[in-house]
Amino acid sequence: MDDLSLPDETLRRTTDAVAYVNRWTGGLIASTAGLESLVSDDRESLSILDVGTGNGAMPEAFVAWGRDRGLDIEVTGIDLIEAAIDTARDRARSPRLTYTCRDLFEMDPEDEADRFDIVHAALMLHHFPDVQATRALRRMQQLARIGVVVQDLHRHPLHWAGSHLVIPCLTDDEMARHDGPISVLRGFTRGELEDIAHRAGLSHVSVGWHLPFRWLLVGRK
Repeated sequence: MDDLSLPDETLRRTTDAVAYVNRWTGGLIASTAGLESLVSDDRESLSILDVGTGNGAMPEAFVAWGRDRGLDIEVTGIDLIEAAIDTARDRARSPRLTYTCRDLFEMDPEDEADRFDIVHAALMLHHFPDVQATRALRRMQQLARIGVVVQDLHRHPLHWAGSHLVIPCLTDDEMARHDGPISVLRGFTRGELEDIAHRAGLSHVSVGWHLPFRWLLVGRK
């Protein structure tokens, strides 16, 4: 998935598969719990930046979640995979969704157009080496007015073993089946995520565990 030179159809198919697996292994529940913890009951609207948005499944879910609680949500999804952005645009059913092929590190914290109430990333941080992960989290915090929500994988032997069994049951995409266990090995322990947040300069940070093997990092400004 990190090889952007792969054919568009391959990237599109795998992005869809990853989104499906993420939904059915607790990712959506963890992410919306993070949003809930940052949003006050009297708030009427919210802007969200979704980093590494893939096929747009998360932004769609966020808009629906906001609708259920009477909250008007606008989501901008960014991704380096142009094929994924094309898919997200094709499937978008709400005018509250915007997708663009853009690099997180090219966004300007001094430009109000690049700032959002909450900056979210799901299954994105583990794609970065340690130093880059710290830099990415720092940039996310700089772009956020309220805070950041990061959902990622818990590196654990049972998770690694289970990924060989569960992922093939959820998708027949070869790349998703191959990359799933590798992603688990690139995941985090609680201490590692807390250390990255500390080095990124985040304050008021919590790292919680969500079943079955997800970490949820929430940093409030």
